[in-house]
Amino acid sequence: MMIEHHCRAVEMAKAEQQAGHYPDAVALAGDTETAQTKEIATMQGLFD
Repeated sequence: MMIEHHCRAVEMAKAEQQAGHYPDAVALAGDTETAQTKEIATMQGLFD
């Protein structure tokens, strides 16, 4: 459940980076993508 939630956050962050008009929001989206991707990997590692 949380992995899906984080994946949606990454999708939204990517969309903001591609189409965003506000530099601060675009930068935050980049940070969000990086952090959420790491957390997804950590959670997936718990299931291995």
